[in-house]
Amino acid sequence: MKSDIRFLIVVFVIIAILTASTSTPAQADAQPASLWDKGALSDRAPIAPNTSATNSRSASVPQAVRQTSVHPRMAIKGSFFERYRNDYNRNNGGISSQGLVTFGAITGTYRLTPSLSAYVRLAGEGITQGGQGRDFNGAYYDGTHGYRGALAFDQFGLTYDDSKTGIHVVAGRQGKSLDATSTIYDQSWRVGSHIFLDGISVSKNLGKWTAEIDAYSEDQYVATAAGGTPARNGIYAARGSYVVSPTLTAGATLARYTASAASEAAGNKSVTSGEGDVIWKATNRLECRFEYGRSDADTRNELYFATAKYKLSKRDTAAAIAYKIGQFADLGGGTAYPNNNRGTRYYVQHDFDNKTSIQLFHEADHEIYGPGSSGSDQVTISVSF
Repeated sequence: MKSDIRFLIVVFVIIAILTASTSTPAQADAQPASLWDKGALSDRAPIAPNTSATNSRSASVPQAVRQTSVHPRMAIKGSFFERYRNDYNRNNGGISSQGLVTFGAITGTYRLTPSLSAYVRLAGEGITQGGQGRDFNGAYYDGTHGYRGALAFDQFGLTYDDSKTGIHVVAGRQGKSLDATSTIYDQSWRVGSHIFLDGISVSKNLGKWTAEIDAYSEDQYVATAAGGTPARNGIYAARGSYVVSPTLTAGATLARYTASAASEAAGNKSVTSGEGDVIWKATNRLECRFEYGRSDADTRNELYFATAKYKLSKRDTAAAIAYKIGQFADLGGGTAYPNNNRGTRYYVQHDFDNKTSIQLFHEADHEIYGPGSSGSDQVTISVSF
């Protein structure tokens, strides 16, 4: 099983590419999902070349990008990456873990009515070394089953888009980013079972304003002395954003995380957390994002984030990211960054076209309330279809 998962991922991605290659372009009835800097916001996340920087929707909310020849109402999209990563921990004798990470995902959508669609995603990831970072739930796959990978139908549900009213609804199992920088909560880059959210998200476009409310039951699996146990945590959020000018957008999120008994035993707390964020397009080439957040926990309750992304050329991009995430500042450790750490990330990315890219990435982290330090160097080749 440990070696077969990576092979299965490659096989089903190749089949999907061959299927999509006989298709014709679909008329998009929704904006593309926001994947701004996902390759660098999470050092483990799939890279999506040339994606929108302004849409506030979750990265994993399915959107039709290609219409297959199988049926005029059916659409398929997908992504694949192969990554070499060298992870190191300086407090562990400088020991590093080097190896490959293989990821693949296929999302199929079926249009039931002009406004209503059903979606399902098959996704998997395999790693070559047990000590590597991974996108799947290690407590469930590694701790319980001893697998070095995951393969599952991990997202499914319904989407509703009404262009007249500007209402967008996603109901079902889904990934979600609750803020503009993936700092307070973002599991959209994850893969496999016991890692996503079951619930509903409702958003409405009000001209320059966008409003959104979310209610979820988080499907988690936490490590215990006995091996591991399922955990169901509540997540409720309200978000609003306002386009101040063509170059400036401001937003805010207020969210509540209700930890289950199993999650509390694993060290999490029930908290209410709020954040404010700003997106500033300084020039046609330079975009900056800033965020400050704070929870109602008694201590370790603040988070900071700042990043700048610069377009070097039509196909080349560079970015620098800095963050500090207090242990109880986000929602149950659901941030896309290392919780209880301050750190920096840098990357350079070259897009061969709008579907294929290569990225060089470096990360360095230091524990806020401890002596630990760690980091990662990565090279990723990604393809979308």
